Amino acid sequence: MPLRFLEPDGFVVKKARSLKERFQDATTCLHRDKDEHGCETSSAAGSETGCDPGCGTLLREALRKVDRGARRAVQKLYLKTCGNKKKYEREPEKASLEQLALIRSASSTEVFPSPPSYKSYESSENEEERIWGPILTIPQESFLDLALKHGPIGDFDEDGNFKAVTAQWIKQMSGSNNLVTIIEYSNGKRVAIKVPACGWHNKWMKADQEAMRIQVNTMKYMKEKAGVPIPDIIAWNPTLTSKFGHPYIIMECLEGEPVCWAWFDDSRGHMSLEDKRRNILRSISQNISKLHALSFDKIGSLYFDKEDETPTVGPNIDVWPGMAERSEKYLNQDFDWFLEPPSESSQTFFREQLEGWHQAAIADWPSLESENQMARIHGMYKLFSVILDYFPYSKLTTKHDSGPETFVLTPPDFDWQNIMVDDDGNVTGFIDWDRVSTMPRYLGWAGAPQFLIRNYYHDYEWPRRDGLAALSPAEHTHYQKLYTRYMEDACRNLGDDVQDWKFTSKSHLIDNLAEAIGCDEMMEDTLWKVLDNIAPWCKKWKFIRDIGMCGWADGQEEWCRDGLRKLLAC
Repeated sequence: MPLRFLEPDGFVVKKARSLKERFQDATTCLHRDKDEHGCETSSAAGSETGCDPGCGTLLREALRKVDRGARRAVQKLYLKTCGNKKKYEREPEKASLEQLALIRSASSTEVFPSPPSYKSYESSENEEERIWGPILTIPQESFLDLALKHGPIGDFDEDGNFKAVTAQWIKQMSGSNNLVTIIEYSNGKRVAIKVPACGWHNKWMKADQEAMRIQVNTMKYMKEKAGVPIPDIIAWNPTLTSKFGHPYIIMECLEGEPVCWAWFDDSRGHMSLEDKRRNILRSISQNISKLHALSFDKIGSLYFDKEDETPTVGPNIDVWPGMAERSEKYLNQDFDWFLEPPSESSQTFFREQLEGWHQAAIADWPSLESENQMARIHGMYKLFSVILDYFPYSKLTTKHDSGPETFVLTPPDFDWQNIMVDDDGNVTGFIDWDRVSTMPRYLGWAGAPQFLIRNYYHDYEWPRRDGLAALSPAEHTHYQKLYTRYMEDACRNLGDDVQDWKFTSKSHLIDNLAEAIGCDEMMEDTLWKVLDNIAPWCKKWKFIRDIGMCGWADGQEEWCRDGLRKLLAC
């Protein structure tokens, strides 16, 4: 078995499976065979495990299995007891009898507590535990085993001796949806193991499995056909039935640091901070524009009959790995409930969303506090209906001879924590492709990254009260203009037929308007920003309410449409 190197301080002993539980497994085996054979056991055997009388021979066999299975845990306790602070070369097969005696004499309930049952996670008062279950407490040893199973085997040194590759646990990070563990092999190569928050027990559904399959196949396709810098997929398993026990994706660990760190770090590289920031934006535009090579006929997810064949566009699977608890009602839905049918028109796609929201709001009428609130709902519906008339590829903005609308891929969460760069700001890759799908071109790869257009978000504030880094309104304007220029340069270098750059300058508006549809608070806030541009003199809340209650006043719709046409023109 390959050796492993770990810092003793990295061991989390409480996460290991307890010997007490392993003995209980042996006892279960004993009782099962007792029922079948009617055997009796010696009191010594019974007292050794604290179990009821059973078959002594079978018990001894079971305990041998327990001992073999406990040897890895033995090494952890041995290190902790001896206080060895050096890197420790571990061969679990060679655990000594002294070490076994040490583990047996220790209180297993204190050193190796049994993991909580799934029921305890589901009923926990801690929201994090209800969402993540046992995912955040997967033992480090499990990640090491998984990495070594799918990693390099080793090589021969100069003397002809075979040298096995070893693995070291580096660090672990969790976001809203996934737990990511970084493992480094002794040859210097690093991998990232991604485990979804819902990857446990009945929280993991067929829809999640298919969504992971789509993500992996789409990433491979993008890398092969477009050369987009994204991590190589090394191995993956969308089931709960592997030895690891949870769904996972093992991928190449990209070098560098995320833009959210590099943007404010002037201690590295050979440039001033402003030059570094400009290079970050230039490099992002040059690399993400490689997605121009891929074009599709519908909005939806990519489906592959075989991984190396051209995909077809099918339904999106509307699941999130984390973000919120999964209720019993949610988990009991049929697979088809999670499917969003593909659409050949972005107008149809967004108008169906808007209509669905409006009908749901009307159905919720008894819960609304007043007629003013219902008028607000109707007003937002009417205004967004007009706004969609001036989105790209609508009847009012598209030439009749332009041909059918086409769609593109884009990072689902195109933000600075998911863009990796080196010390000088050169992009090393884009990460986090959960829920990747085709999108309208005006919401595609040519749009500005989210950190550049956050000043149009409904929850934007500056300076931030929580102390987190953020761009000022002036910085947003400055860097949005720079990125627009860099994207135009990148597209022109690809050829005159690549015209997607024309969407970049308006992505802060169109992206937020499209994102807002279906959420009352976001829709109202985004409308206020639009009205700031086309009707800064009006009382916005009254304007929205009056349109919903009384309709358009004389001439009001005409100047509103004229303002929207100018504002959203690409």
